[in-house]
Amino acid sequence: GAVGGTVALDDGEITFTPDADFNGDASFSYTVSDGKGGTDTATVAVSVTPVNDAPVAAGDTASTAEDTPLVIAVADLLANDADVDGETLTVSGVGGAVGGTVALDAGEITFTPDADFNGDASFTYTVSDGKGGTDTATVNVTVTPVNDAPIATADTATTAEDTPLVIAAADLLANDADIDGDTLSVTGVGGAVGGTVAL
Repeated sequence: GAVGGTVALDDGEITFTPDADFNGDASFSYTVSDGKGGTDTATVAVSVTPVNDAPVAAGDTASTAEDTPLVIAVADLLANDADVDGETLTVSGVGGAVGGTVALDAGEITFTPDADFNGDASFTYTVSDGKGGTDTATVNVTVTPVNDAPIATADTATTAEDTPLVIAAADLLANDADIDGDTLSVTGVGGAVGGTVAL
C-alpha cells in the first residue's frame, strides 16, 4: 500500500502521486515475481519536498454611504483568506475599481465612491504569501444613497419704479437643479435690498 499518496502500475511504469498539498516522508510497496510462483515485496521510500502553495483570497462585501469613503483595515480584509502553508499574508496591491477609486496606504484600503454615485461598486485586491504565491479577490461595495441638497442659481428681473415685481415660483425654480431628481419648491424668501419681499 501507499503512504502519503497513491500508486499505480500501468504499461510498465509505476506512478506515485502524492496527496494534495502533502510533503514529507511517503512510501509505497511493490511485489516482484519470477513467473514461476516465487514473489517478494519491497518498499520504496519517497521524500516529497515542499513547494510553495499560492494563497486563496476570498471575496468580501462592504457598504458605505454616498460621498463617504470606505476605509478597511488590511487585517480585516485578510481575515477570510487562507494559505495552506501557513505563510503570513499581505495585500500587495489594489485596483479594478468600479464606481469609485481605491488606494492602499499604511495598512488601510480606502475606496472612495464617485461623486453623487450610489449603487453597486467594487474593487479588487491581491494577496501575497511573500514567496511568489498570489491570488486576487473582489470586494463588492454597496453605496447607499443620501439626499443631495438642491442647487439654487441666481436670477435677474426688472420692474418699473413703484411697481411690484411678481415672479411665479415655477419661473424662479426653472434654472435650479436637484441631482436626485426631487421636486423643488420655494420655502422662504428674505434678504431684500431696496424693497420688501413676500412669498
